[in-house]
Amino acid sequence: MNDQDAATAMLRGVLDNVALTNNPRVEIVDGAVNVDDLLNNEIGGIIRVKQSGAIQPQAVPFVAGQTLSALQYFDQQVEDKTGVTKASTGLSPDALQSTTATAVAATMQAQAAQIEVMARNLAEGGMRQMFKLMMKVMVENVDEEQMMRLQGQSYTPVDPRSWNTSMDVSINVGLGTGREDQKVAVLNQALQMQIQIFQSYGPGNGIVSLSNIRNTLSDILAINGVRNSERYFMPIDQMMEQQMMQQQQQQQMQGQQQGDPNAAYLQAEQMKTQAKMQSDQMKVMAKSQLDQQKMMLDAQQAMANDDLKRDELDQNLLISAAEIIGKYGTAVDVERIKQLQNAPRNPMGM
Repeated sequence: MNDQDAATAMLRGVLDNVALTNNPRVEIVDGAVNVDDLLNNEIGGIIRVKQSGAIQPQAVPFVAGQTLSALQYFDQQVEDKTGVTKASTGLSPDALQSTTATAVAATMQAQAAQIEVMARNLAEGGMRQMFKLMMKVMVENVDEEQMMRLQGQSYTPVDPRSWNTSMDVSINVGLGTGREDQKVAVLNQALQMQIQIFQSYGPGNGIVSLSNIRNTLSDILAINGVRNSERYFMPIDQMMEQQMMQQQQQQQMQGQQQGDPNAAYLQAEQMKTQAKMQSDQMKVMAKSQLDQQKMMLDAQQAMANDDLKRDELDQNLLISAAEIIGKYGTAVDVERIKQLQNAPRNPMGM
């Protein structure tokens, strides 16, 4: 801005110098010149004077020619700082003479990049805030549902009153960077790879779908300036694609049945094989459950036998203790022996 202000002031001075040079101020002898004739700028007009030499023009030196180089300097400064040159804007066609195609493309890309930076600054700085304020005003003042087109396809009633006014706004700057040819070439390569993958691995390849291919074609048209791609390629989504695949599979099965007389027999045999596999799986699962139940019953029986043996040992211990006391008069530590007998043990003997 400082360079532009300086260049503007200098240009204004050049114009003033040219004006004063072409129409200089004059000195007159008071009372010796008809002022009305002097103020008349008519070409060839007569100025009446009472004495010779009563009018003396004030000579103004012409310095505009010396100032033009300074103006060129400031113009060059502005070009260096902004990157927008006369060559890139096409205002100086001779500037790119005897220049390679790569250099010309680089010049045009640099100019387009500078314009994109300016547009992004305006979009991020002003347009984002403006649209957020517009959304806030709409949410606060709309009192009923509005018909809105969602995803560019169908109109649906929407209630803006439920929107969150603090939502963020994303800016999509609709400017290219002067590399449309490169973008189209890249998209064409991607389209070829998508078609190869789709043809080689089928619709269920997990990488490329018909929706992806359609989006690539739409982007190629958009880069070339054709925005209404629906006139040339029907819109499609994942749900529509799945329905198309199911219909295609059904048609193939019907065609096989009609063309091959053994198709029904083969289909029946496949169904029998699948039923047998399911039956075998059910039998294996049932046998596994029976084995688990048998193991649980065996474990419970082992625990019951262990408890029975412990009861027999307790009874035998009491009888033996009573016999020892009656015969020898010696006391036996029955509780200690019971603790040793009741020590936890594994029914499997471990």
